[in-house]
Amino acid sequence: MSTRVVLLAVLFFTYFLSYVSRKSLIFLTPHLPTERFGATELGLATSAFAVTYGVCKPLSNIVTAKIQPRLVLFFGVLATGILSLAAGLLQSLESLWWLWAVNGAVCGMIWAPIACLCISEFPTSSRGKVWSLCSSSMNVGSTLVPVIVEGLAVTLSWDQTFCVIGVANIVTSIIVLVVVPNTQNKSSEEKSSTSQPWPWAILIQPLIICHCAVKFFITFSIMAMSTWGQLYFLSRLNIDSPLAAGLLMSSYELGGFVGQTASGFVADFITNSHLNSRNNGRAITGMVFVTLGCVAAAGIKILGDSYAACQPMVFAYGFGMYGFTAMSGLIIREFAPAEFSWMPLMAMIMTSQIGGVLAGAPLSQYQGDWVGLITASSPFVLGLLVVMVRCDGRYKAEKKTD
Repeated sequence: MSTRVVLLAVLFFTYFLSYVSRKSLIFLTPHLPTERFGATELGLATSAFAVTYGVCKPLSNIVTAKIQPRLVLFFGVLATGILSLAAGLLQSLESLWWLWAVNGAVCGMIWAPIACLCISEFPTSSRGKVWSLCSSSMNVGSTLVPVIVEGLAVTLSWDQTFCVIGVANIVTSIIVLVVVPNTQNKSSEEKSSTSQPWPWAILIQPLIICHCAVKFFITFSIMAMSTWGQLYFLSRLNIDSPLAAGLLMSSYELGGFVGQTASGFVADFITNSHLNSRNNGRAITGMVFVTLGCVAAAGIKILGDSYAACQPMVFAYGFGMYGFTAMSGLIIREFAPAEFSWMPLMAMIMTSQIGGVLAGAPLSQYQGDWVGLITASSPFVLGLLVVMVRCDGRYKAEKKTD
């Protein structure tokens, strides 16, 4: 087995385990003493986690740009393990919320070094596949975390479950230290030069502006369906079975997993094709997947009264929208100089977070049809994608001639 395959397996499992760790509290709450830890305490803990995670995830790009990704990843996984282990050993539900707040900070440090390793340790010809497979570990985690955590809690106890997850992270951190190579945070194709604009000017490049706007739309669309999809279908289809609506949401999640995985293979195929002379296959792939997601949204809007018609439309919606997310960070990392890539990445993450926030409580106050809102916004978004593809192609063509 090649070292790259082993490295990919370690990165995939590491991010999968990170997702299991950060979602474990939600699924362990029913097993906690309700008089000491109920809905209020869970809300406080998850909100604290979300705040620290949201702050540290963009900051982790700066840290990873200065320190070897291997060490950042090791620290993030090790700290996650220690905090989970502490939650189990201390058995202090009163202090669980601040433990979870700190856990959010260290969990936010894990994706950036994984992304850097996908760039530095794998060739351009297979980079899309590697990136999308690592991204899809999140979808695998969302599917398996209820089974894993519930199984451990029933077999053991809530505190022992925290301990098992903690030990798993600590062992994984050691594996990371052994398997992941020392590397500089760079891409073989990304070299800064004297012709590069002053760093802050990167943020006003048309590709970055268009990309951030599209990412806002995609995150809003994904979070809207994840948060309100089940209630939407219960009302739109006029059905009384939450299970039937839940099956539609399962179709959406399955589409997201397949889309995230497939987008990398499609992107590599287009990038490596002799027909793609400008080497902007990843941006083209993103545009194709978002177009499919927008068409699916229009299909749900038009055919949403039929359960049978909704099934393939919901799958295609998840397939297209999640397919873009797998390529978004990679497009930016290949565009910006390696030492300054954290700047546009922070801008993308922040605009993405705004989209996610607006898809929550603000959208609940919207009196209209949110699927119709997404459908109506699609032509504008597709126009931005056309500009993004052209800018990416022009940049790659100029770099190729340098």
